[in-house]
Order: sequence, then C-alpha cells, then structure tokens
Amino acid sequence: MMVDNLNINTKFNFKDEGFDASQSKFYQLLLELSDKHLSISVFDTQQNKVICLEHYTFGNTFTSNALAGKLPVFFAEHSFAKLKFAKTILSYVTQKFTLVPKSVFDVSKRKAYFDFNNTSDVSLDVKHGEIKSANAVVIFAIPQSIENALKQLFPSIEIVSSFSPFVEAAFKNRDAQYNNELFLHISNDKLFVCLFKNGKFHFANCFNYTAVADAGYYINLVLNQFQITVAGCKINFSGIVDKNDNLFVELQKFSITPSFSSTIASTSVSYKLQEIPAHYFVQLYSLIFCE
Repeated sequence: MMVDNLNINTKFNFKDEGFDASQSKFYQLLLELSDKHLSISVFDTQQNKVICLEHYTFGNTFTSNALAGKLPVFFAEHSFAKLKFAKTILSYVTQKFTLVPKSVFDVSKRKAYFDFNNTSDVSLDVKHGEIKSANAVVIFAIPQSIENALKQLFPSIEIVSSFSPFVEAAFKNRDAQYNNELFLHISNDKLFVCLFKNGKFHFANCFNYTAVADAGYYINLVLNQFQITVAGCKINFSGIVDKNDNLFVELQKFSITPSFSSTIASTSVSYKLQEIPAHYFVQLYSLIFCE
C-alpha cells in the first residue's frame, strides 16, 4: 500500500576530511534516486577522487508526490543544497525506458519510442540521453513532480537514466581475456543486465528482481538466447551484494562463479570510503563518465 509519508534511513555517511566547501566549484555532485533509496557522492575533479558517500533507504512504500515533497525537506537540512558545484547529475533508477540505436534515433519520435515499451502516463516527463560507448540512445521517464522538486533544489541538474552509467561501466570493465562477458547490477528490486558476445555489445535490459533465484534464471535466459554457455562467459556482479549472500549460494546451483566489477580504482576513492566495496556503487560512481 502506497502512503504519503516517507521514512528515510541512513545506511552510509562518509566524508573525507579534505572536503572543502569553498572548493565546490571543482566538485561534481553525483546523485542516484529510486523508489527505494537515495545515494549521494562528491567527486573532486582536481584530485580525481571520490571524497564523499552517503546512502539512504526509504522505509516504506510511498507515492511519487510524497518523495517530491520530502526531497526539499531533506536537502534543506543538507549543506550540499547551499553549494555551487561544477556539475550536478542525477541517475534515476527506473525500468521505464527504451534503448534505440543512435543511427535511427529521431528526437521528434522520442515519446513514440518510449510508448512502444511502456504505458503512456501524463504524470511522467519523457527524456533521453546518449550512451556513447554503445552508440545508442536511452529514452526514459521520471515523474514530473520529482523532476520539478530536483530542479528547484539544483537548477542546473542533469538527469539521466541509471541505465546509462550501468552500460558505460560495463564497457569500461570489459576484460579482453574473455570473448563473452555478462554484467549484472542489482539495485533493490531491479536487475540490470548487459551482454558482450565475441567482444561486441549485444544486449542490455532490466528485469524485476524479487528473489535470489531470479538472478540465475535471467542469467541462463540471456545466455541461452545468444547460445552462450555459463562456462564460456565471465559473469560480473555489482550493487550492494557480497559473496556470502544467499544469492551466490543459489548461483552455485547453476555452476556460476561470479566476479565483482567496479569502474573506480581504490586509489580514486578517499581512504574513508575504502571500507565500502567499490562494486556497491558502480552506477553512482560511473556518472563521472556520463556527459
């Protein structure tokens, strides 16, 4: 049942002592928002280093209007809302998107592309963004109420689909030793998938993720579709998951031995953040590669 009240719980909150508000013109503010969480990071462009990480979860199921109303309250108590950043970019986590080759994309048909895979909704603002590594355009939607709230807080904010940093991260994490490679990112109840076959980008999508068995099912579904065996493919996971989770016990039933992937080297993260595995926040950190 959706409600109009929203409970926000703090999970991580780390800031490097070198963070200097007077230097915010050299910082990028990176945000990731879904109906389950809000993640915040700051990237220092001079040091080429992530110097802040905050992660919050939402304790109940709520309406988009409730979230839109809570964001100004949350940021009114947050120092970042008062700073001028070199860039502020938000990754919105949603399954409501369509991927189109850049060569055929026509901005005048943007809504038609979106409606092809999604139910039309007047409360949504349909947007698009380029995934340069994939030579593709992703058309996605965000509730207008949430977008308006964010633009009031950060007038120059750029909004992208979380699918964009995920795919960009997959390209950057490609292992040349493997012809076939599958990347998966778990974001609460969503499973993002990106496949490379014979070294080339072949497939990307997002599936519902409600149980650990879902991951094994979708891995086999995608590999079978492209006639790739589990043994013949390197499988990479990211998101807030660990090797001792039930997920990886389940994957052993499918003879799947996963690796963890991250676009951020430990040297590019403040020592205060290094206790948090870098693969937890691949989509958030990879916003620095989205233009």
